[in-house]
Amino acid sequence: MVSVFRVLQALLDGVEVATQSYIKPGTYHRYSLDRDLTIYLRTVTAAMGRYFKAAELGPMVVKGEVGLPSLGLSNLIIQSVRDSLSKVGSNAPIHIHIPLITLTTSSTMVLSKGRGVNLSDLWRTYLQVLSGTSWRDSVTFVKEIKRLGTELSLAIDDLGITTSRIEIEGLTLHELLQYLCNKVKDLRYVIKDLEPVRSASNVIVNEYLRIGDLNIATVKAYITLLINEVPSGFRRSLSELLRKDLGREEAKYLISLDKKLRSSGTRYDHLLTPLITSTYAALTVLYTR
Repeated sequence: MVSVFRVLQALLDGVEVATQSYIKPGTYHRYSLDRDLTIYLRTVTAAMGRYFKAAELGPMVVKGEVGLPSLGLSNLIIQSVRDSLSKVGSNAPIHIHIPLITLTTSSTMVLSKGRGVNLSDLWRTYLQVLSGTSWRDSVTFVKEIKRLGTELSLAIDDLGITTSRIEIEGLTLHELLQYLCNKVKDLRYVIKDLEPVRSASNVIVNEYLRIGDLNIATVKAYITLLINEVPSGFRRSLSELLRKDLGREEAKYLISLDKKLRSSGTRYDHLLTPLITSTYAALTVLYTR
């Protein structure tokens, strides 16, 4: 079996490290007072059977046994959403399954070609899997998401997206999700604008190989994402942190910034989805070297 278990280990470790790593100003981290640091991990583990299936499909695609349009990506995502809602509840961040299921199949596709995974191949394959979907995937996604009545369903309604429109325009799942990015901020960097996530995954791999500290590597990856979101007054200081080893003084700054953001009610929780995705991608590379 093509390193399925190493890929799934990278998945679970990626979710845990991305949520627990400290200090990440404006979002969940080990020393924050957020009540449920485990909700992302529980959301993913609730659907582990679906991730195993997604991992198994990668080699089948490469062998030509399954074509990308008939992969059933939307079905796997919907089944994962159902599992999470059933076991975790309505607060489950179900949108996380969209990039993670896609990345799981992409990882085993790359691995099944008989060489290690590099980030360039992995992200190229990720886009290939998303773009290879058909309008039927989009119809399935919209029908089932609306039936479940989640936040994604509200976004679909707000955008006026219907199954007849999908069929007429021939919208692939990738194209549909690009529309959804306009309403669901968590999806922007994993669907519409991948460059920050690519950069974040590179930071994790390079920093980990340099210093061997996954916590610091992940915090720096978060900073690369955060720079795109914070007011301009914070950007210079954050950019300087990327060029330093994160020692005691740098930690004091991150704690201070975290307090400032929280006291003003400013949250960047939508960056957890791209951070988890980039950490998963980076660990897949590191675990399959």
